[in-house]
Amino acid sequence: PLVDQECSNWFSCTYPTARFTNQLFICRIVGDQRHHILNDQYVIRKGHGVDKDVKTEQITEKKRLLCLVDEVFEIKLDGVDTEEIDHFL
Repeated sequence: PLVDQECSNWFSCTYPTARFTNQLFICRIVGDQRHHILNDQYVIRKGHGVDKDVKTEQITEKKRLLCLVDEVFEIKLDGVDTEEIDHFL
């Protein structure tokens, strides 16, 4: 039932030890590539199975993280307080 979905969604987004309250996770599909950031790891996956190509980058600077968020994920943070975002690096 819908009420169960709403309750579960609220729990996963607000509970203090839930993944979405303690980790930075962003993902986007661009063409045949899947881009994601999980805390300080930026990953680009292309293809499937044995033919897949995976590139990873450790994000070590806040400036790089904000650049990826803006340019790759097209999330505009203008006017948003990003003071604590480097907590995940």
